[in-house]
Amino acid sequence: MNRAKGVLTIAHSRPKYLKQAVNLARSIRLRTPDVPLAVATDLDPAAFEGLYEHVIPWDFSRWPGVVCKLDSYAMSPFETTLFVDADCLAVRSVQLVFDYFAGQDFAVFGKNEVTMRFFRSPARIRAVVPSPTYPIFNGGLYYFTKSPQAERIFANAKALFKIYSELDLAFIYHLSSDRKGIESVEPLISLAMAKAGLKATDDPRLDVMFVPEPPLFRMEMDILAGECSFVRRGRMVRPVLPHFVGLSDSTYVYLRETLRLEAAFRARGFSRWRDGVARARACTMFVLSRLRARCRAGQLRSFR
Repeated sequence: MNRAKGVLTIAHSRPKYLKQAVNLARSIRLRTPDVPLAVATDLDPAAFEGLYEHVIPWDFSRWPGVVCKLDSYAMSPFETTLFVDADCLAVRSVQLVFDYFAGQDFAVFGKNEVTMRFFRSPARIRAVVPSPTYPIFNGGLYYFTKSPQAERIFANAKALFKIYSELDLAFIYHLSSDRKGIESVEPLISLAMAKAGLKATDDPRLDVMFVPEPPLFRMEMDILAGECSFVRRGRMVRPVLPHFVGLSDSTYVYLRETLRLEAAFRARGFSRWRDGVARARACTMFVLSRLRARCRAGQLRSFR
């Protein structure tokens, strides 16, 4: 089995994350059918059959919540890994992202600034990890190789986690009631990168990952057509991997597009979905019936 490169995600603790991992895999299969996929999970492995080549049983008790991503290096079966949060969808080929980061041992998509919102005490941060700038990025994506440098990044981030409170790092407050006041991985990785002299990658050739802006999460998306766009901080972006973090994975757009994916993968012989007319007709009927049912049940958020 090819282990040269692949995509890794995590699905643990709750069925919700299993469903997200299934949706992510379907979206990647649509545009990049040959890339190997791996999922680290403590849920039913049978749910991932036919979508993930590697289903990795994992004990998540050591690193709670989202901090379990610090084990990504140990989890990955690949020499080159693109870690992607399960609440993302791939609109275009993830090969674009592999090419974007090629040649680096560890990389994130973002900017580099003097400080960031996770650092409530910049003076304390500079005393521990002095650096002119620090990487600012979306923690839903990490690129790394099996290399001493990448291994050190994760090891240093774990060491910094032990003094999270001493560093006066901010906690994340999610809109969802079950994820309030949790530690964040981003400041730990940012500090570990700064310590190693690494910077975030921000190349205008490609919009890799962005989150629709709350509270409305407005976006235009047709995953079967490979289209996604929305305004992020005053600029139109077209991300390869839109990140539906927080409540945005419960919104109309996410539900509609994942139902379209489900409809496509229910069909026998996926290649026939290349016929746009047949695909559109079948997907529209399936999606509308499911969305009506969710509306009647009061389960659908009306955000567009």
